[in-house]
Amino acid sequence: AVILGAARHEWQKGLDTLVEAAPRVLAEVPGARILVAGREGNQTPQLQALAERLGVAGQVQFLGARTDIPDLLCAADAFAFPTRWEGMPGSILEAMALRAPIVASDIPPVAEAVTDGLSARLVPAGQPEAFAGALVETLSDREAAEARAERAEADFQARFTIRRAADGMLAFYDHAVSAVR
Repeated sequence: AVILGAARHEWQKGLDTLVEAAPRVLAEVPGARILVAGREGNQTPQLQALAERLGVAGQVQFLGARTDIPDLLCAADAFAFPTRWEGMPGSILEAMALRAPIVASDIPPVAEAVTDGLSARLVPAGQPEAFAGALVETLSDREAAEARAERAEADFQARFTIRRAADGMLAFYDHAVSAVR
């Protein structure tokens, strides 16, 4: 099983939560691997040291900056998004579009895009044990994970495509213009 995290190595992104969740996930899902794509940042040395200290450095790989994130998402059995805060979570939208089962922090911008139990598994930010449990559940119950991913992709098509955004902007401007006439 492959878990993908994709974020720059900054405290905000919560990758330490993913690394701290790794021992339980790796113990309960034999053969699992955790891949972290994203450019290095202020937390890179701490994340690598944490993986070493927890004994998971061989199963948690830091891939660096990548240009093939869509391919990695398509290959992933779970997309991990343990962020502490975000604006619009672009990575969540990418995972939705590509039907990658999502496990993410339950923060307002994420909850605007996906719904816990319906299109993703959401857990409180900064709680490695809860994050590990949601990842294990996602990897262990493939049928439920695929159903959530299918719903997420349908939600993406209904709400977040370029066409939907353009239609929304046109409707906004039509409304604004008609209000001043």
